[in-house]
Amino acid sequence: MKENVLDVLMFLFENYLYDEPEETPDRDSLEENLHQAGFTNAEIDKAFNWLDATATRSSGSGRGSATTRARATSTPPPSRW
Repeated sequence: MKENVLDVLMFLFENYLYDEPEETPDRDSLEENLHQAGFTNAEIDKAFNWLDATATRSSGSGRGSATTRARATSTPPPSRW
């Protein structure tokens, strides 16, 4: 992934993840804001493709959920007190 795509992702995280807007903007609004910030169509498309692929992998494969299940069902460590 190139630096410019990372810049797009950082912009999205800084402006939409941390601020937690009252309403969730749609993709078109996000793209417009990214264009206004100076990002190109190619950079924006690559960033959205990466986000889409990441969301698909995490929700569709179930690979990451084994660790979560193990933590949820394992016995907690004994208290030191």
